[in-house]
Amino acid sequence: MKGLIKGIVYAVLGIVGVAALALVLLVTLVDPNDYREDISRIAKDSAGIDLKLGGDLSWRFYPVLGFGASAVELSLQSGQPTLVKIGEMAVGVKLLPLLSQKIEIDALDIGGLQAHLVVDEKGRSNWEMPASAAASSAPAASPSAATPGAADATGSNAAVPDLSIPSVRIHASSIVYEDKQSGAAYTVDLPLLELSNVNLQEAFPLLLEARIRDNAGLDVTTKVEGNVLAQLAQGQFGVQGLNVGAQVGGIFAKPVPVNLQGDVQFDQAKDSATVALSRLQFANFSARADIKATQVTAEPAFTGQLESEVFDAKALLAALAIDAPQTLDADAMTRVQLKAGLSGSPKAIAVKPLTLKLDDSTLSGDVSVVDVSK
Repeated sequence: MKGLIKGIVYAVLGIVGVAALALVLLVTLVDPNDYREDISRIAKDSAGIDLKLGGDLSWRFYPVLGFGASAVELSLQSGQPTLVKIGEMAVGVKLLPLLSQKIEIDALDIGGLQAHLVVDEKGRSNWEMPASAAASSAPAASPSAATPGAADATGSNAAVPDLSIPSVRIHASSIVYEDKQSGAAYTVDLPLLELSNVNLQEAFPLLLEARIRDNAGLDVTTKVEGNVLAQLAQGQFGVQGLNVGAQVGGIFAKPVPVNLQGDVQFDQAKDSATVALSRLQFANFSARADIKATQVTAEPAFTGQLESEVFDAKALLAALAIDAPQTLDADAMTRVQLKAGLSGSPKAIAVKPLTLKLDDSTLSGDVSVVDVSK
């Protein structure tokens, strides 16, 4: 019996030793830089992607097998600006889970990512694949896929990968959006984006630090925390425990603090969304809000309720650098509260009913904006 146990132990140690030796030989004898042209060609032939690997490719084998890359550039269309540039990236994939058809990435770290989204004068965007490339890379439809009712709107019958990524970190990065038709331009600086325990079954933590600017003077600095839900099989997406803190500049004479707390949910099958804000704070104005939206991806429409706490309207105007009206009573406009029913679409908004308590008076009525664009 002792001999059998000893034999098993020696066999296991032998297998581990052979595997370790194979990894060492792989790393020392195989240079991934020898395959950079093959990798670029495969990306082009299989997906129509122009992939340039300008920097060194390097192996990682501890604690997991993976690789690192630098000076990576990606484009989807010839003649259009480069879509994404990456300064440095490192990714590791665990080996054992692959044997059971699971993808487990130990960590994904990307630094110096620069995304440039452009809509040209003819309305063409550089993030959309050319029709020819999309058609050539798309798999042929199977008979079952062509049968009505073969899969529901959420795609729950389709295979969903068992994805698990313990850590995703993107830092020192930026996203630039430029519309040459309208002249609009936005820049999003991403000092930090962190995701932990990323999966497609349960909510996972999100931390985002960003600065958003446009060419009209908008300047928003924000920090976002929450738990992201991305259940592909059920078509359920959202953020639980959302906490957004921001300083909004470029609208009023001085930056205004904003805070949002609550939950956001989107149901793909119903094409509906709900926003439940336990706290909506703008300067010294604080409220609760519940919004329900339907036909989100088609013709959005919404309904909801907004109820504020008692606030000082004079202090709010001062925070916005707006002169408050002169009143004979110094305490006038210092006890204000509103309650409103909301409904509308991207084109029109209705506030009905509207109840406004101003000091010792109560006003009721409704307000409608029939054309938001004017």
